[in-house]
Amino acid sequence: WAQNFLWRGWTRKSLESFEMIQTMTPDLLHAKIGYAYALNANMHKQEARDLIDEILKKHPKNRYALRAKRQFDLEMMGTFRASANYLTEFPGEDEFVFTLELEEPVDFHHTLFAELRRRKTTSPGDRDITRRLYIGDRWAINHTWTLIGAISGDYVNARRMGGIAEIVFTPDDHWRFD
Repeated sequence: WAQNFLWRGWTRKSLESFEMIQTMTPDLLHAKIGYAYALNANMHKQEARDLIDEILKKHPKNRYALRAKRQFDLEMMGTFRASANYLTEFPGEDEFVFTLELEEPVDFHHTLFAELRRRKTTSPGDRDITRRLYIGDRWAINHTWTLIGAISGDYVNARRMGGIAEIVFTPDDHWRFD
């Protein structure tokens, strides 16, 4: 059940189940790897990496442990995303949104991000172009609390400055409040 809980996104329940498995059968290799995934998903990231390193010392060619190590390494790499969206509602009413996003993890808890967004909206007799640049930090305090803060402004003429603040509260595996 522990692996099923993890796949469903029920990370706390998964960690609890893997801890029971570790107590009953501490030498079960696949359960140890699953336990490392559950630790990582519950913000015990250093402990998860230490466990995978320990497994790889004893079993250096285990493909599941190697895959977990690779996933943990990828988690700490920066990402770049580009997206475009076109929407038409009525004849003559269109919207086109183009977004570039860059994220760079600083450590297990902080991720710096920048987002460039351009939105062009047209309707009969009206046209609006919005250009925004966001720069901020996503701080995962623990598995329950995440704080997101950013400053933003028009990237062409540096007007319309603003800010964003968001609190994400995840009290259990089934509820999330943004």
